[in-house]
This record gives sequence, C-alpha cells and structure tokens, in this order.
Amino acid sequence: VLLAAPRSPAAPVVVRVVAANLTSDRYQRWSPDNGNHSNPEGAGARILKALRPDVVLIQEFNTSIPVRQWVNATFGPDHAFTREEGSGIPNGVISRFPIAASGEWDDPVLANRDFAWARIALPGGRPLWAVSVHFHAKRSDNRRLEAEALLACLRREVPEGDMVVLGGDFNTRTADEPCLAALAGYFR
Repeated sequence: VLLAAPRSPAAPVVVRVVAANLTSDRYQRWSPDNGNHSNPEGAGARILKALRPDVVLIQEFNTSIPVRQWVNATFGPDHAFTREEGSGIPNGVISRFPIAASGEWDDPVLANRDFAWARIALPGGRPLWAVSVHFHAKRSDNRRLEAEALLACLRREVPEGDMVVLGGDFNTRTADEPCLAALAGYFR
C-alpha cells in the first residue's frame, strides 16, 4: 500500500489500510464464512475480519451473496463500500468511515477492471482518497502504462493537500519495475 500525504501538520488520525486480493481467477467468489473449510474465499473473509481494517482496497470483488450482505457479515453494517459496475473482476473500496464520493477511472490496458476510488471523510475533515488497482499480470510495459494513466487521473482529480492511499495487486516481479518507479514520484 502506498500513501501520499501533504507535508503540512494536521491532527493525526490512525487509519489501518489493507489491500485484499485473496481470491483467484475470473470465477472467484468472496463468501462470509468457510463452513467446512473447503471454501478458500471464506478463509479470505476470516483473514480480513481478524485484521480489522479501517479501509480495504479489494480486488476481484465478486461475492457469493449480495455485496451489502457480505460486507455486513465480514466487517459490520456500519461499513460503507463501493465497487466497480459491469467489470468481470471488479476492484472496490470498503471503509468504516463514510464514503463521500466514489467512482472508477479507466484502466487503458484491461477491459475487465478499472481503477476504483473512494473519497473517504475522515474525522477532522481531511479527506482520504483510497484507490484500488489490479495491474496487468503478464507484461511490465503494460503495468507502466497503467501506472502512468493512474497518475494522470490522480493529478487531475485529487486536490492538492488531500491524502491518497493506493493499494492492490500490482503484479510486479521485481522492486525496480517501471510502474513502481513511475508511482514513486507521486507517493513519497
């Protein structure tokens, strides 16, 4: 998870953020429990329950039950969420803080998912932009293109002084991949 924050002092707010890509394949499903332990998606929900995150940047956000029901069972009814619409393996954001606005920015490489974002209203009035991504698995040059497109969206949409957290499945193979180098200039 990467965080960009302005350098001005502000009242501290502790926010526990996790990225969650705990399922696999285009036919995966998150479920709220594991029943007889034959269901790996239930294990993922149990991991998230144990971590007790404030914000979840979730990938492959299909569920075996209605999404609101899954969020309630996994985190509680007080958690807000947003999820891409119409994508095969959508990204999403879940938050214990209110989501003031949300949407998705186009992933120029992949047709079955985009970059899901939520502007979260933190205590004290300072917004946190949470962005969930799932970069291309096969080619580093595609991941670089995705990072550059995402950076253009962040620079265009996020006001100066707002905080940003980015997380998800970057699918990188090495620490010196071009997509990470591109993101490092924004997320310091």
